[in-house]
Amino acid sequence: MDSRSHNRQALVELIRRGHIPMAARASAIALAGIHPGAAQWRHFADRALLVVGALALVAAAGFFIAYNWLELGRGGKFVLIQGALGLAVASGLILGRDALAGRISVLVAALLVGVLLAFYGQTYQTGADPWQLFFYWAVLITPWVVIARLAALWLIWLGLFNLSVVLAHAQTVHWFAMLPGRETGLYLALFVLNGVALSAAQWGAMKQRQSARWGLRVVAVACAVPVTLLACSAVLRGAVSWAWLLLWLGWFAASWAFYRQRDLLVLAGLCLSVIAVISTVAGRLLLADFNPAGLLMMALLLVGQGAAAARWLHQRYREGLS
Repeated sequence: MDSRSHNRQALVELIRRGHIPMAARASAIALAGIHPGAAQWRHFADRALLVVGALALVAAAGFFIAYNWLELGRGGKFVLIQGALGLAVASGLILGRDALAGRISVLVAALLVGVLLAFYGQTYQTGADPWQLFFYWAVLITPWVVIARLAALWLIWLGLFNLSVVLAHAQTVHWFAMLPGRETGLYLALFVLNGVALSAAQWGAMKQRQSARWGLRVVAVACAVPVTLLACSAVLRGAVSWAWLLLWLGWFAASWAFYRQRDLLVLAGLCLSVIAVISTVAGRLLLADFNPAGLLMMALLLVGQGAAAARWLHQRYREGLS
C-alpha cells in the first residue's frame, strides 16, 4: 500500500473513533496529504496528455489515409505509414526506454504496425483470415513489448492474442474440439493464455518490486472471466462436468491464497465469481419450472450473497487492504 492510502486509512480510523473533532477534520485531511497537490496534478496532466497525444497521432494517420484513399497512390500510402513508423522507432531509440516519451514512442510504433498490416492486406487482398492479422501483429511487436516494459503496450499485446484466439475459434479452429460443448474449448484456451500471462506478470512484478497494479488487475479479470464461464457452463450443461468445477475451485483457492492480503479489487472479483457460480447452481435447482417460489428464493439468495460480499470487502478495506 502506498503512503497516501495508508494515511487515508489511518485518518478514517481516527475520525471513526472520534479522536478528530468536526472543526479540525479539514485541516487533518490537508496535513495528511490525501488529496493530490499542484505538482502531482501537473505530473498527471503531463503523462495523460502525452498518452492522449500519441494515440491521436496514430488515429490521425489512419484517418488521413482513409480519407485520401483514392487520391493517394499505393506507393504513397506505404511511404506515409512506413515513414510514420520509422519516426516513431527513431524517437524511441533517441529518447530511450527510461523516459516515458521513449516508451510511448514504442507504443505508437506498435500501433502503426497494425495499421501497416491492415493496409497491406487491404491493398493486396492476401485472403488471410482476420485472426491471422491480429496474431501476426502481436508476434511482430513482441520484441518491443519486452524492451519497452510499458503496461499499456503489454496489455495491448495480450489483447491481440486474446482477440486472435476468439476469432480463430469462431472461424476455423475449434480449440480442444474433443471437449464437450462448443464454447468449452474457447473458455479453456483463454483461461490458459491469460493465466500464464498473469503468472508471468506477477512474477516479474515481485522480482522488480514495482508494477502497474491496474495492469495486473486487468489481466486478473481476463483470467477470471473465462474460468467462471467454464464453471457456469459446466453446471448448465445436461450432465455436470465436475472437472471444470474442480478447475474453478483450484483457481479460486490459488487466487485466494495469493491475493487475500494483496489486492482488494481482485478479492472483489473473486467474490463476484463465487456469486456467479453459486447462483448458477441454485438457478438450475430452483428454476427448473420457473415457479414463483423459486424466483423468490433466487432473489433472496442474490441479495444475501451481495450483502455478505459487500460487508466482508468493507471490513477488509477498513483493515487497510486496497
